[in-house]
Amino acid sequence: MTNALERRLTQEEFDPATRGRLFEHWVVLECLRHVDLARSGARLYFWRTNTGAEVDLLVEKHGRIQAAIEIKSSRTIDVQRLERSAVVPGENPDVPSFVVTPTARPHRLDSVLVTNWRDVLAMFGALL
Repeated sequence: MTNALERRLTQEEFDPATRGRLFEHWVVLECLRHVDLARSGARLYFWRTNTGAEVDLLVEKHGRIQAAIEIKSSRTIDVQRLERSAVVPGENPDVPSFVVTPTARPHRLDSVLVTNWRDVLAMFGALL
C-alpha cells in the first residue's frame, strides 16, 4: 500500500532505508494479523529507551512480556548492530528475544535468536 500511495508500483529495487521500512511494516502487519486471528488477548507494543535504543515489537499477554522482536531487513546482523537495539535482554533475561531478518540460516548472537521471518511467524502462535 505504501508503494501505491507513493506511486512506486513498478520500482524493482529500493534504497536500504525504504526496503527496511517496508520489511518492518510487513512483519508488524503479519504479527498483528496473527494476534487478531488467535483472539488471545495478546497486545503488541513498540518501545524506545531514553537513549534511543528500541524494540520494534514487544508481545504482551496478561501483563507479562512474552517476547521482544527487532526487525531488520539486512541478511547479516552483527554484535555492534545488535547492541544498538534494546532487544538484548537486560532487566528481563527470561524474555525470549528475536531479530527477524530475511536470513536463510538462524543463529544466536549472545542470548538473541537471529532468524528469518518465516520461522518467527510460524512460532508466533505459541507466544500468544
